[in-house]
Amino acid sequence: MPSKSHAVNVYSADDSKKFRILPEATKTVLSGDSNPIEIDTSLTLPTHANVGTSLAAAETGLAAVQADLLTNAATAATATNTVNLALTNYISLNNAALATETARVDAILSGASVNLDTLTEIVAAYEAADTTITNVVTTNSSGLASLTTAFNALLARVDELTDSS
Repeated sequence: MPSKSHAVNVYSADDSKKFRILPEATKTVLSGDSNPIEIDTSLTLPTHANVGTSLAAAETGLAAVQADLLTNAATAATATNTVNLALTNYISLNNAALATETARVDAILSGASVNLDTLTEIVAAYEAADTTITNVVTTNSSGLASLTTAFNALLARVDELTDSS
């Protein structure tokens, strides 16, 4: 390499091109007929020992990353299995609860004289029964009132008859 303090002229093989190398503090400028090219002279190429050390460090880092990846994959698999088990248990419990509630509703409806499959049918049946019961109570109340009136008249007549004798 030329000294950094002197410019060097370089000629092409047929002497048609002339290049000038101008060393500077951190770069070398190669100039010719076209735009100058700057070369960073502060860069150093790695030696074989440096490359070997870097390769070993990279391999160690890669092994560590692979170990972490395997650990994380195992942890994720365990977590997935735990979640799957919890979901399976949750579904089983909900299915059991649903079966219990279905049995309860079926037991309520089993004594009905009509097929009451919907809430609307149950409400309509209740209202019809309520109307029937209300009518029976009203009729019985009227009948009781009539009987009470007749009974009171009869008691009054008995009192009359017993007082006059």
